[in-house]
Amino acid sequence: MRLVTDFLTSGGTRVLVGTRGLLGEGWDAPAVTGLVDLTAVTTTTAVTQTRGRALRVDPSWREKVAVNWTVVCVADDHPRGANDWDRLVRKHAGYLALDQTGEVTDGVAHCDSRFSAFAPPSTADFDALNAEMVVRSQRRHETAEAWAVGTEYVDAAVPAIRVLAAERSRVGSVREPAPVVAGPTSLVIRDDSLLADRPWPALLLGTGCLFGVGALVAGHAAFVGLALVLVTLAWFVLRVQREARGMRVLAAASTPPSVAQVACAVADALHAAGLTSAGSSAVGLQVEPGGEYRCVLGGVGEQEAAAFAVAVDEVMGPLGTPRYVVPRWVVSPGPWPTRAALAAASGRALATAETWHAVPTVLGANARRAGMFATAWRHWVGGGEAVFTGSPEGAGVLAAQSGSDPFAVTTLMRRHWG
Repeated sequence: MRLVTDFLTSGGTRVLVGTRGLLGEGWDAPAVTGLVDLTAVTTTTAVTQTRGRALRVDPSWREKVAVNWTVVCVADDHPRGANDWDRLVRKHAGYLALDQTGEVTDGVAHCDSRFSAFAPPSTADFDALNAEMVVRSQRRHETAEAWAVGTEYVDAAVPAIRVLAAERSRVGSVREPAPVVAGPTSLVIRDDSLLADRPWPALLLGTGCLFGVGALVAGHAAFVGLALVLVTLAWFVLRVQREARGMRVLAAASTPPSVAQVACAVADALHAAGLTSAGSSAVGLQVEPGGEYRCVLGGVGEQEAAAFAVAVDEVMGPLGTPRYVVPRWVVSPGPWPTRAALAAASGRALATAETWHAVPTVLGANARRAGMFATAWRHWVGGGEAVFTGSPEGAGVLAAQSGSDPFAVTTLMRRHWG
């Protein structure tokens, strides 16, 4: 083994194949930069020893980057076809590494942030995933920079939630409270800029009226006709402006809540209930290049950050069987958009749908906490009072809405290292 190891480290060969018994604990070859794991072991000791063969520091190469591979086979048409994937998940549980976005995270997600511990990706995606990983493995210089070895860091793993929408337009990162809140038959317009119009049509209308009155007093019939033309033109322009104003209001009212708005509502409710030491001001949201949102409650302990991540996950996910639910009304232009826009400009609109969201378990423990969540929800998102699902009304909501997915997103729980 010593002769073979010297032959490898001196460059006589670039590849060495061996068993765990030969290349396991005690085998020392700091120059190794890659390891392909073909074993089925998943114990912490065995996994650590196997990976450690490539992760050893090389005193003669401070910029060394090690790339470890695990080969996984998945068969969609076999009842035990995901066994290898499950072993992969266990091998990576609790281990921190860089994912493809440059974040240090634990679990199978650092292989790819889209990976879930509960099920493998579709086999139809394997070719693309393998190609992406090969490209990643060749970017060793970027990997070395991303680790920032030798710089200051916070040695803490913070629970976070990742949100990936099937359609990027369905969720966003808008952090301000909803500019328009829909009720069953009315709209609350909070953003005055949506109602802003150009002043000249109103000035034209006023001028035309004054001009017409003056013409009538002076007895000039021709000028009266001109005044009517001015008034008619101004009225038409004002109507067009009102319709445009209403369309802006409808667009804002029909926009789904952003990830940031939901997260801020959860954070404020948890803080009001005394469950966290910080509220919405501590919510951190990062949008990855692929459209994935990473949300975390910063500046708090791991337990509080975990409570926040779980609560956001429950609100963003499909409706299960929560103790309390909160409504959110949705409006749309409908078959008569002009009529709807003119009504919306005056704050009138008939809701076209009613969507229900779960109150997080920790906030649904009692009516007081559920009320705190409803208050924060109305501020950031809009909606009504919390409804107890043990009541006849709440039971009806669950019967009609159970399993519905109001956000149509995939949520993944992660732990990120600082």
